[in-house]
Amino acid sequence: MWNQLDGLTGLLSQKSYLNRTLNLGEEDRMLIVFDVDDFKHINDTYGHLAGDRCLKEIADCLKKAYSRYGNCYRIGGDEFCVLFQEPEKEELCKEKFFWTMEKRRKAVPILPAVSYGSAEILEQESIRDTKARADQNMYEDKKEHKERKGR
Repeated sequence: MWNQLDGLTGLLSQKSYLNRTLNLGEEDRMLIVFDVDDFKHINDTYGHLAGDRCLKEIADCLKKAYSRYGNCYRIGGDEFCVLFQEPEKEELCKEKFFWTMEKRRKAVPILPAVSYGSAEILEQESIRDTKARADQNMYEDKKEHKERKGR
């Protein structure tokens, strides 16, 4: 099992995600993706140890909000996802995630914003297409963050 975990965050690894998506179960009903906003800025300004701490904090917030209803993965440097089992709980978990992030930001003020996107997994569609739809929603969220920050 340890080789299925991401060494830094303790979440399931990209390899584990890829293996799971080869054999999705009917309980896997939604894909939720997360991307850290301006993560390069964190590493460049505060150093890679601070960047690693931010990734660990985000992973902990993901586990607290989503692990009861799905599997949490780190699938890239600053990219995370959840194979979610109860789409009707999406809004509740999303609110818990962002509330937990705000709470953690009091202890870790450099904790960056995280962009969010989701898509229901459709039977007639490949997981790649589902991920593309979730990514598109996440990029729209990221664009809104940049527009709010620019004001």
